[in-house]
Amino acid sequence: MRLLFLLFFWGFQSLLGQIATSFTPDKSNPKFEQGSWIGELSAGGMNLALNLLITKHPVSTPELQYQTKLGVPMQGVKNYPASSVTVKKNKITITFDGIGAEFQGQLKYEKIEGVWTQNNTAFPLTLTYGKAPELKRPQTPKAPFNYVSRTVTFSNQNGTVRFEGTLTYPKSDSLKNFPTAVLYTGSGLQDRDESFVGHKPFAVIAHHLTLNGFAVLRVDDRCAGRSICAPGSDKFTTQDLIQDDGYSYAKWALDSICGSQQPLFLIGHSEGGALAAGVNLKLKSMGVTQKIYSVGLAPPLVSGFEINAYQNRLVFGKIVTDSLVLNDLEYMHRGIISSMLDQGVFENFDSLKVVEIIETELNLVSKKSRGIANKNFKKNAGITLKASLIKSYTNPKLASAWFKEFLKFNPGELWFELNEGLILQGSKDRQVPAFLNNRALGKHAESLVNVDRPTSLTYTEFQGLNHLFQPCKTGNVEEYAQIETTIDELVLTELTQWMKMVERSSK
Repeated sequence: MRLLFLLFFWGFQSLLGQIATSFTPDKSNPKFEQGSWIGELSAGGMNLALNLLITKHPVSTPELQYQTKLGVPMQGVKNYPASSVTVKKNKITITFDGIGAEFQGQLKYEKIEGVWTQNNTAFPLTLTYGKAPELKRPQTPKAPFNYVSRTVTFSNQNGTVRFEGTLTYPKSDSLKNFPTAVLYTGSGLQDRDESFVGHKPFAVIAHHLTLNGFAVLRVDDRCAGRSICAPGSDKFTTQDLIQDDGYSYAKWALDSICGSQQPLFLIGHSEGGALAAGVNLKLKSMGVTQKIYSVGLAPPLVSGFEINAYQNRLVFGKIVTDSLVLNDLEYMHRGIISSMLDQGVFENFDSLKVVEIIETELNLVSKKSRGIANKNFKKNAGITLKASLIKSYTNPKLASAWFKEFLKFNPGELWFELNEGLILQGSKDRQVPAFLNNRALGKHAESLVNVDRPTSLTYTEFQGLNHLFQPCKTGNVEEYAQIETTIDELVLTELTQWMKMVERSSK
């Protein structure tokens, strides 16, 4: 899956998910071999492993002798085709116009030693000949299945999106014999399995629930996977998804799968948790009498502004370790975003106005903090604090309707209005931190207590699990690809037991 929320990284952030390379080596070097070359980019405490499969080009010419496909396990990138490069003797220069990057290297026996430059920031990169390690994902379901699995298609309300998904259900004479679950992915355009770094969390959840007697619908997001969308329909906010896509999934399930006597479970991961709660409220407001319940898997219960501030503190923390300086930088970040909101920058994006805001807020940071931050930024990121801020905050992508609403929108309000359902959280979640959700739950503790209802809002925090519910050391995003477990079995068990308990109580 993609990162849940936009982070304000400096130069090295644009490396993630945007790396591709190839070269035409000097054939006079006897040590060069076709095959797999592996390397690792390091910047600001983050390591990004990549591998390149170099083979003869099928229409080999003097100018185009080889072709290369890139794999970036952490980003779930496989077989990404690369561009060609200039080779003079054993010196290799590779340019990437689309992402403003260049690799310059020198072939030395079984190594290519060089420098990767992107956004005026340089990083050493050495490629060595060797096979890239295979990602082990033991939980990913493999056919044949002891249940029915079929492809389904349906449209949204106005016909601008044609969704495709997978429906799984136990073998039976009637599809409508089973309680049904609808899965909602997190932010970004994702496929039905919520695939990320080789993991397929929604395939794992669907498999587990189906084996336990549930019908499960999982769908490619609009404009993702095999879902088709009309031009312009790739721009949307979370509220749009609640009112349109999320509702369309649930309505199709109610009309086509879920029997009138069977409950419907809306299960959302991360931002998808807002859809799980919001669609439930929408259906209730429409007078739908079917038993409908919501489940949030690491859903944010606070505003995007608070999540964004936390995530940016983590980013700054990779460059600066002094806690007092970090406090100043977080305060500065909050001031910049608040001013951008107050001055309407997100409606009419003006880079010059953003620079003025940055300079104003930067002047409020103590001289000591600015000095320490500048020193650390230059050392670890190759760029000054001010330059990194300007690069990050003048990105036109920040002008999106989604990001503006994300900052203001508080999904917790939907959950607290619903006042029922199940929320599961990992204690080491670094994308939607548990302490922020716990704080929000604490503020509503009195209104949420209702021991007479088994469906009252239930919150369970799993120790040592990250945002994907993997057992982890730190919870940082860069660990996701390294962990073989897709979802801890304890989470799957808790989810299933709660759903079965609610199913029994609804009869």
